[in-house]
Amino acid sequence: MTTKNNGVYYTPEALSEYMVRHSFGNLPTGQGLSILEPSCGDGVFINAISNNLDDAQKKLHSLECIEIDQKALTAAKTKSCKKFKQARFINQDFLDFQASKRKRYDLIIGNPPYVVRKRLTGKIIGKCKAVYQAADLNDQYFRNLWGAFLVASIKLLSDKGVLAYVLPAELLQVKFTEELRNRLLKNFERVEIISFKNIIFDDIEQDTIVLFCYKQHAEKGLFFGEKKDVADLLESSVSFQGKNLKSIANVKWTSHFLTEEELNLLSFLKKRFSPISDYCTAVAGIVTAANNYFIVDDKTVEDYELEEFILPIIQRGLYINGSAVFTDDNLEYLRKNGKACNLLNFNGRDEASFSKKVREYLSIGEEQEIHERYKCKKRSPWYSIPGIWKSEGLFFKRSHLYPKMLANEAGSMVTDAAYRIKMLDGNCVKSLVYSFYNSLSLSLAELEGRYYGGGVLELTPNEFKSIVVPYTPISDKDFSAFAERFENKKSIEDISFMFDETILMKQYGIDQASVKKLQAIKAKLTARRLNKVG
Repeated sequence: MTTKNNGVYYTPEALSEYMVRHSFGNLPTGQGLSILEPSCGDGVFINAISNNLDDAQKKLHSLECIEIDQKALTAAKTKSCKKFKQARFINQDFLDFQASKRKRYDLIIGNPPYVVRKRLTGKIIGKCKAVYQAADLNDQYFRNLWGAFLVASIKLLSDKGVLAYVLPAELLQVKFTEELRNRLLKNFERVEIISFKNIIFDDIEQDTIVLFCYKQHAEKGLFFGEKKDVADLLESSVSFQGKNLKSIANVKWTSHFLTEEELNLLSFLKKRFSPISDYCTAVAGIVTAANNYFIVDDKTVEDYELEEFILPIIQRGLYINGSAVFTDDNLEYLRKNGKACNLLNFNGRDEASFSKKVREYLSIGEEQEIHERYKCKKRSPWYSIPGIWKSEGLFFKRSHLYPKMLANEAGSMVTDAAYRIKMLDGNCVKSLVYSFYNSLSLSLAELEGRYYGGGVLELTPNEFKSIVVPYTPISDKDFSAFAERFENKKSIEDISFMFDETILMKQYGIDQASVKKLQAIKAKLTARRLNKVG
């Protein structure tokens, strides 16, 4: 069972075996252990516990297995009841179970459900917010069910307890988990994180990590290890590298594979330049609620007499691959190749004046029940799209080889695949685009954003605006030359290396050795992200 709604992604047996074995290595022998699995599924961790108790010379005092899905719990109980007389199988939501629980556990282990907030019921959201509030955490940062499981589990650990969880890599790399990262460092003497180069759950778009947290440990601190996949994890021991907490304090934990020297260089250079937010505003593009209906090709425009209602629009970053500017010629090229790049704008128009063909097209939308979609139902009329305005520049929130910022010379609209850039007084979008493609700004884009399986880099508006740029004013003539060179580049390094020299070194006086280190940092960050393939 694997769905977005229930967040169930069953753990590979080999991974559960490793997690149990590794956890047992840091628990005392000779005394009975109390173990909790908050979301036991079909019992894969229970089997691993049974397989490793004797080898680890551990004694079991109690094992409590919580599962909201009765069918899965029955399967777990059937497989495990003969092995553990001490085991209790409880058909209950863990969020209810933990609310009144006073018992403390020596080991809490498992793979909690991953369900984004928008897919949860109001009742469950209320439970999760209560967990955050009880832990003095800001409940506005509750965005996924696994976060509430993690916070509640910390509370239930004994003074010498160990927490072992399989979690999404977003723990390391998004703003809303920053409080959770700080909570882990505050509550545990040692925190270990194992990441994987390959995806270990085929059905999850993003990468996964394994988290081990120890209430007590002889070697304290924050430690990172990496393996290719689960098989590699079993074949050889993990080489954990400790991180200086000061150097990693204000950056996402995805920076852990950078050296302290590299992090210090980035920190130093960030202070020399201003963030993008000093030069422009950036907000999400247009949300149509039904792109396939509201964004049409030229043939549809002709068939339904929609000419007077259309505005140019870019749907995807793929349409502008390899460019630093979007022009009328680029738009015409898309049209000739049959791309849908006409946004239907009926705003402020009297429906009584619509032709028969236009009304026919609106009827098609009603037959497809587009008017019943949540966002459309909030509009009056349903086909009136809010927030239609053109921007000076565009930044596409998702990218592959490198992040994409463009000057919008065509004055095109854009969907929410991109952020619309509006320059603040005295600043020029062409200069901003020109100043962006250097090794410092591109490295920070990698660090500020988050990446998903397949190597996709994504930045939120605030993450994008926090990137510093060595802003350099440029003339229209020089920008045209730059845009042409950008269009004909063989790789992004053709551009970034040139600007490392002309902007960072010559314009701002950064020494060559530091620039070389920046280029190495950029290469390391990009290579790591692009290696994230299944």
